[in-house]
Amino acid sequence: MRPTVAFAVPVWNGADFVAETLERALAQEGVRIAVCVSVDGGDAVSARACETLLPDRRLSIVVQQERLGWVRNSGAALDLALATHAPYVAVLPHDDLIAPDYAAALVAEIGDAAVAYPDVVTFGGPEVVVRMRSVLGSAMERQEAILSRCHAALPYRGLIRVSAMGRVPRIPQVPPDDFAADTVWMARLAREGELVRVPGAGYEKRVHGNNTHSAWFRQDGPARVAAWSTHCRAMLTEALPVARNAAERDRLIALAHARLVAPQMGPFRADIEKLDEGARDALGEAFLADFHMA
Repeated sequence: MRPTVAFAVPVWNGADFVAETLERALAQEGVRIAVCVSVDGGDAVSARACETLLPDRRLSIVVQQERLGWVRNSGAALDLALATHAPYVAVLPHDDLIAPDYAAALVAEIGDAAVAYPDVVTFGGPEVVVRMRSVLGSAMERQEAILSRCHAALPYRGLIRVSAMGRVPRIPQVPPDDFAADTVWMARLAREGELVRVPGAGYEKRVHGNNTHSAWFRQDGPARVAAWSTHCRAMLTEALPVARNAAERDRLIALAHARLVAPQMGPFRADIEKLDEGARDALGEAFLADFHMA
């Protein structure tokens, strides 16, 4: 019997794009499909766009009357997908597109990993191919790899093995505006198992002015630095449970500190580099003080 993949599709202001996204999900080949849509904040226009695909019985739509925001609404869509009891789930934002063999290609490679994820090609602006090496090894090795080199949240756009999710089905909220919460979720999932890259796999990310991540870049420099600092704290909080002794804890803290004050990559690297030496030292000292290493 073909395996079942349940897609969790969070929708907000998505009327222009969501029908095409749902059509692509329903057109998957080689697997059985359930598509679970959560429309945020009573968005009737987006709900009607989704309903154009009814009465396909593989599609279910729930409208959230309360405005949940992208993280909580993604969690609501994920809960709907988990309720189907499919062995695999995938979060599919309402404006992204997948090839017909996306799900089957990831199912074929996931094995015992927590997540199998694709490369991502952007469209709607400059075409960029985003790749991220697999995150392998022991739980400690996986967290070391994530803290030192993983900034793009590609596993968020991958296939999750439900049996590996353990206690982490939802994307964590990261105050104040959930900057890079999907990357923090990647670190949380990596506690449960490996994250395996599947080259290609047919995933396209639409770039447009209403992307959630676009708003993060419209903040001023100090706000971006504050968001990056909060993000690094959240990443370290997810990593620390895997440490088996004081030396491993110190190693993870040191990697998270380096991620904060001297990022080799990441969306706000330029903002960190603009800080004078005193400001950067103060940023790092405050971080270490929070984790008792000042």
